[in-house]
Amino acid sequence: MELKRGQKVDITKNNSTETFRFHTKWQQPKKEMDLDISAFLLHAGDRCMKDDHFIFYGQPESNDRSVRHESVGPNEGVIDIAFSNIPADVEKIALALTIHEGEEQDLRFREIEEARLFIKDGRTSEVLHEFSFKGNLEQETAIVIGELYRHNEEWKFNAVGSGFFGGLTALCKNFGLQVADDSEQQPAPMPEQSNMEELLAPAMSVEEERSSLTLTDQQQVQPTKSSLNVTLEKNRSVSIQKSPKVVATLEWANKKKGLDLYCFYVLQTGEVGKVYYRHVGSSSVAPYITLEGDAEISGVEKIVIHQPSKLKYVLFAAYKPLSSGAYGFRKIGTKVVVNNQVDQQVTAVLDENNLYAYWAAIAHLDFTKATEIAVSQVERYSRPGSEKSPVLNEDGTFKMDKGAIEFK
Repeated sequence: MELKRGQKVDITKNNSTETFRFHTKWQQPKKEMDLDISAFLLHAGDRCMKDDHFIFYGQPESNDRSVRHESVGPNEGVIDIAFSNIPADVEKIALALTIHEGEEQDLRFREIEEARLFIKDGRTSEVLHEFSFKGNLEQETAIVIGELYRHNEEWKFNAVGSGFFGGLTALCKNFGLQVADDSEQQPAPMPEQSNMEELLAPAMSVEEERSSLTLTDQQQVQPTKSSLNVTLEKNRSVSIQKSPKVVATLEWANKKKGLDLYCFYVLQTGEVGKVYYRHVGSSSVAPYITLEGDAEISGVEKIVIHQPSKLKYVLFAAYKPLSSGAYGFRKIGTKVVVNNQVDQQVTAVLDENNLYAYWAAIAHLDFTKATEIAVSQVERYSRPGSEKSPVLNEDGTFKMDKGAIEFK
């Protein structure tokens, strides 16, 4: 079965095979480069909590031997998974392909014309599914091929094919692993005596100040190339570095409740529109935004902005289907997480427990400045019982209850 990006399929259901093989093959690149397949065993929040839950060429198997890495040829790699042995607290397994030292050597996925994943029965080697995952990636140095996740006590596969900048290091940081920076290991030069007292005075580093920061004042934090992890309070904003790609996820804690992520946009050309489950967008032509699969299981949906330079404004909103009943967005922990793929992340959380609104505008992004993106928590709700969507205007302002009626 040929899979498309965003498609989800059963893996273990109605299959007695103990081990499945995830076999990647790629076309010989135009430039000489090394590619590596890896697997991240993820807990709640898509975090890799243990070093041995990161499986790659340097650590070819997990301690429980449930996941194994194998290099089988110059242009292929394998991850074998025995799902019955996966620890109970592991919710997902992310499969990735990275270019070794891609950033340093300017080696990108544009050099590779084709890359495929073959999901095989580990006992018979029968190919169950195929997925051509390279897509339209150009400057990226890493790809999340797909995610395996638990569903009704079985395992399913989500065909992702989402690119990353920063290679394996960026992926590790994205999944919560600490990566040693060689530059940090070099001893600092001894300061002159005149500066010694000032340097010895206790001070908090920029990284410490920005780590898990919650903004409580009106001042906007300026863009920086350092690591950033910010949770915005209501009506606050922060500027982050403009990067080649931005990923935003709608997340909620109660997986029994269903939400839909909408991305309203204004392009540099003035074109206005929206990306959502009925119009999933495109990475290579306008609007340069894609919805990475409508969530089959509740808890997370993802939007990828592939060319931020083509955008002026974006509004992220959540829609609660009428059939889902009366519950508040706050009660189920609704939030939007914006990540610029260069180790900067902003979270906008809904704070009001509005039971009867079906729409909530959550985060607004302003791309109009040359080097930064302004991310704002905007928290606005539709009128009680209103099915009319928000409208994002060409000047970046937006209004609730002015758009098309949505019904799902």
